[in-house]
Amino acid sequence: MFKTRNIAIMGIFLSLMVIGAYIQISLPTPFMVMHITMQLFVSIIIGLCLPLKLSSMTLMTYIFAGVMGLPIFATGGGLYYIAKPTFGFILGFLLCGMMCSFLYHRCHPKTIKDYFMIGLAGMSLYYISGIVYYFVMTRFILLTNVPLEIIIFNCFIVSIVPDTLITFFACVSARRLESVRKSVIYFK
Repeated sequence: MFKTRNIAIMGIFLSLMVIGAYIQISLPTPFMVMHITMQLFVSIIIGLCLPLKLSSMTLMTYIFAGVMGLPIFATGGGLYYIAKPTFGFILGFLLCGMMCSFLYHRCHPKTIKDYFMIGLAGMSLYYISGIVYYFVMTRFILLTNVPLEIIIFNCFIVSIVPDTLITFFACVSARRLESVRKSVIYFK
């Protein structure tokens, strides 16, 4: 059962995820606009600050609320979002947060390098989820013959450098939040 404190902390992180959706840079790419948001930053922070169960519940709640129609994704919300090729990146936030949480509690990072390696593992799942979903949606569901090179360009090349920087700063921030995490957000 969730304690009131856990629900409140999940609500704070959920709010940060929503705010992160609106802090964005839109990049016009072939076939659609890609958004670089602060959601990757927040999902890494969630993974590094919360235990696996709470981080996954927080991010699943975010996805569920957006799919149910709350305008909390980068360009809105609603059930139709599942049919968008970029929905895989939203699912990637969940995988990223879960991976970061799992590795954090398994490896007990001490240095910025340790945190960054965990963040990169989470970011890798984020990209894998986004690219695979984009490919499947465009090729098999939307029946749009988008060349693989364009998919790699749209989903990876355009955003890998900014997302790597975002991941680094999220890891630095999580490392600095370590004392707060232990005293305020400590869960057993």
